[in-house]
Amino acid sequence: MHAMASQPAIIVLMGPTGSGKSNFINRLTQGSEDGAARGPKPHMQTVREYTVNLSNNRQYVFVDTPGFDVTYQSVQDILRTTADWLKKKCGNSVKPTGIIYLHPI
Repeated sequence: MHAMASQPAIIVLMGPTGSGKSNFINRLTQGSEDGAARGPKPHMQTVREYTVNLSNNRQYVFVDTPGFDVTYQSVQDILRTTADWLKKKCGNSVKPTGIIYLHPI
């Protein structure tokens, strides 16, 4: 048995409202009550996190962010909110592992 990695992989999901961020998270968390994203959330103003163990030795934190096309927040404000959340949650020692930008097709 492998030990759990010391730091979780932090994946930030970004994109416009309706691009599938919540659906992506629901598929990864299999819609479990404690980790499911309920969407769409066109008025979501906060950053939300969903933790899931996709493998035996790695924990993943998927970070759902407000859509970029909302009228009450600029893209800069959304990026600032996301950066502030990351700093508060992780401090300076943990950086995001990746960013997934979703766009409706």
